Amino acid sequence: MTEDLRKSLKQLKDIAPQLNATLDQAAEVVRLVEESLDSLNLNVKAMVSCDTSSKSRPSRQYTVLCYGRVNRKFRVSIDVMESTVVRDDRGDLDGYATVALSETPWLEASREDKLLSFPKLPELLERVYTNALKAISNIQEATPKVQKILASMK
Repeated sequence: MTEDLRKSLKQLKDIAPQLNATLDQAAEVVRLVEESLDSLNLNVKAMVSCDTSSKSRPSRQYTVLCYGRVNRKFRVSIDVMESTVVRDDRGDLDGYATVALSETPWLEASREDKLLSFPKLPELLERVYTNALKAISNIQEATPKVQKILASMK
């Protein structure tokens, strides 16, 4: 038993530098993503699910990788969300209320959360792109309607 334990500890010692270097590279990638998105001045929120931490009902907590405002600046963050079932007066399902329990910039997050969320970064960037396209479409669709309302008020 002791020999197996020593072997396991040696294996962990051997891969620790690689894991540390890999996580440092991931941090640099996130830094570059934040700088790139900041330079584009998009300020378009997006999020992708990383896991479901608790599947109990009537509420559940889950982790998401986000791009959004954290402390007045758009950042890549790891947020813990809670979704609660909302029922009407008769007790029937009326929807869900979702609230962020915590918002942590990715670069300041725990190692565990970084390891969990980093593989979702490409999906998050795709979601930012999709949300930016939706924003353009929504604004282009609403502009003539607002102009028509304003013209009718003259």
